[in-house]
Amino acid sequence: MPVKVMTAEIRRKMATRAFNFGPPNSLKTTSALLTAYYPLQILSFPGESGWGTIPADVPGLTSYVWEEAPGDPVTAASIRREVNDVTLEILAGKKGPCKTLLLDGAHKLHTVYMDDVTAGAYSRGEKPSKHPGDGGTWELSMYGNAMRMFNKYFERVLASPIEYVIVTSWNAPELDKPLRPGDKARDVDSHEWPDLPGKLAKHMAGMFSLVVFSRVHPVPGKPGLLSGEWLLRPDAEVWGANVKMDPRLVAKLPMKVPQDWKNLYKVVAAAEQELEEEVKTA
Repeated sequence: MPVKVMTAEIRRKMATRAFNFGPPNSLKTTSALLTAYYPLQILSFPGESGWGTIPADVPGLTSYVWEEAPGDPVTAASIRREVNDVTLEILAGKKGPCKTLLLDGAHKLHTVYMDDVTAGAYSRGEKPSKHPGDGGTWELSMYGNAMRMFNKYFERVLASPIEYVIVTSWNAPELDKPLRPGDKARDVDSHEWPDLPGKLAKHMAGMFSLVVFSRVHPVPGKPGLLSGEWLLRPDAEVWGANVKMDPRLVAKLPMKVPQDWKNLYKVVAAAEQELEEEVKTA
């Protein structure tokens, strides 16, 4: 890939790649269904169950889910290859028109990679086999291999010509600093990050220009209905949310916005336009 001078066009493309993390049932999939640009293609990663909210027979919507027949001896390696093949076909336009690609449940995809490199030991809750006398480095290398494959997959997606890319994940508390001997987790402050192990949570958040955290609230007077908002910047609870753009641009963005993708893109574009006008008249 050649080195390029940063331009407004490149910056605008970066703003079309978004990572949305948050608790289950916080409208991550629903917000894409209702407010993303169509044609929309959704790939629910193996093990992700949020696809139950996705309707069938909606014009411009194509959804892919993983279905494993009972007793089918499917290996993690074959699952990984199939996910990769389907993704490449979508990116190449072989699955039909796609303006927005939603990759649902990144935390589940990482489990597939971990099962691949550990021969299923990860999901079984077992320690991966170690080479005799390796002092545990074999286990660490397995995590490293899974992380590299995981990152490579998303790097390819982000570099694709798909106009809008949205990736979702659950959230989980991450300790602010490593535990020292004698420390207990409850004695160390933690904040919300994507539900990915070790350094991968921060790596993943660092790959996207738009990283938003989903929150939902009951709708007053309408029992059972929820309204959602996205946090755009870190607060006292969440550190993973962030908008990585020109600091002068970020300063013009609100702390939170409704869960509406078209509106978020417009908010970012409006702030960018305002900044460009200020630069011209300075």
